[in-house]
Amino acid sequence: MDEEPWQCPRCDMMVNGGKNYSVRWEEKENQFVVSVVLLCVKCGYVSQEEMLKKLPYEIAKDSKCSKGHALVASDYSFSKKENDIVFKGTFVCKTCNTRPKKVIISGIKNSIMKVWKDTKELQFGPKGFVFKKK
Repeated sequence: MDEEPWQCPRCDMMVNGGKNYSVRWEEKENQFVVSVVLLCVKCGYVSQEEMLKKLPYEIAKDSKCSKGHALVASDYSFSKKENDIVFKGTFVCKTCNTRPKKVIISGIKNSIMKVWKDTKELQFGPKGFVFKKK
């Protein structure tokens, strides 16, 4: 991740690096939040967490079954597993009544960390998740 130097407010040193990024999932708001904490290697200053971006998400928005009908999520959840966020979902076609498709998507946190600056929304579906660009 490209990082520009920042100036420590305590010792005025220009610091390269020292930015600790994090991704948090907020269920009630249907969004992921990317934030950063700054750490000065010279004086030990640690900043308050600063929110950088909110990424809303949708479930099965554009998903279709093999016959072209809309799929809906009959059940889904996000959970934390070690240092990652995992999506589990079951998708069904109410028109065809085909067998439900169960999906587990891991690596969400690392993927968001790579592309959050150019992303405006996430979509989760039976084929994985998609980043909608700005």
